[in-house]
Amino acid sequence: MAISASGDNDDVVSEINVTPLVDVMLVLLVVFIVTAPLLSNAVTVNLPTVGRVQLLLDGREADTLAGHVDLRQPLRKNEGLIRTP
Repeated sequence: MAISASGDNDDVVSEINVTPLVDVMLVLLVVFIVTAPLLSNAVTVNLPTVGRVQLLLDGREADTLAGHVDLRQPLRKNEGLIRTP
């Protein structure tokens, strides 16, 4: 029951006090504004570049892939080689 000035009125006041909600939302907004720039900084990594690729067939260096790979179509992964647990 709500507190009223007159003693004979027993109506329930169904108003919600939004001041604490606004305070919490403003605090969260400030926290996100402060942390957002910290999350956007990326770590720069210097990865080595590939200069040369050596092709090995049966353990020996191969000069060409003729007869081993059909280069007319793009290479795709072989799902049969993947082990499923």
